[in-house]
Amino acid sequence: MAQGTILPPEVIKKVLSPLNHALAAAERDCLEQGIPITALIDLVMEHAISLVAFVEPPGVRAEMVKQLIARISPDVRKHVEARQTTKGGIILPGRAA
Repeated sequence: MAQGTILPPEVIKKVLSPLNHALAAAERDCLEQGIPITALIDLVMEHAISLVAFVEPPGVRAEMVKQLIARISPDVRKHVEARQTTKGGIILPGRAA
């Protein structure tokens, strides 16, 4: 289960995993067409922001925003390290973090 998520693993696997794969494929297509990565990040952030706006009451929403901001840097680092490391844990040459 992803850090901080309250969804059961079967929901993540059944619902969110296909969405993540579809989103990743669409992002790759956009990048191949020359759309800048920053435009894709803006699009995803706008969607996330619209979802957070549904959280009530406002105090809970504010806490969620704080948690999301705190997760960005470590989660980005984790993804960079995963991209630069083999499944066996070897850092690929020329791709040091």
